[in-house]
Amino acid sequence: MKHHQLPAKASEYITKHFPGSFLCEVTHYKDVHGHLCYRVEISQDEQIYHLKFNEHGGLITRTAEEAFPEESAASETDENG
Repeated sequence: MKHHQLPAKASEYITKHFPGSFLCEVTHYKDVHGHLCYRVEISQDEQIYHLKFNEHGGLITRTAEEAFPEESAASETDENG
């Protein structure tokens, strides 16, 4: 699935909040109630953002994690000797 296949409201949210980001993955699924939802993964500023949108493009959840956690841990170990 491509970014342009998202509902307009979801695309607008991504454009506004993640300018210049790298869109990693876009998938769609049906929730337990049969409603169409979208999952989007975006890479920006060494973070991976996990977004979920409803069928109208409204944001349901937004979480983030470090893109390279092993490198951060190695840097801390090097600095702390």
